[in-house]
Amino acid sequence: GALFENFLWLELIQKFHKESVYFYQNTPRSEIDFIVDDEQKMAIEAKYKVFSSSKYFKVFEQFSSFKKQYVVNRNFNNKTHQFAFIDIFSFLQE
Repeated sequence: GALFENFLWLELIQKFHKESVYFYQNTPRSEIDFIVDDEQKMAIEAKYKVFSSSKYFKVFEQFSSFKKQYVVNRNFNNKTHQFAFIDIFSFLQE
């Protein structure tokens, strides 16, 4: 999981200004791996997990005003009412 997060972080700082990408935590059990704070306003959770169905991530409720909210993972693509599951390769092509 840590290598997956690090890879995604490296890709994000290449695509956006390094100062615009950061980690967010408001309590020990509520965190988002990446916030992209530019005109796109993205909240991104990185999961090196194989998903077969959507799972609810309560932490995204705090970022409902953001344009994009993603769970970037290894294999699963699905848009829920609140956020999108997207595989790493599709995410990098956006």
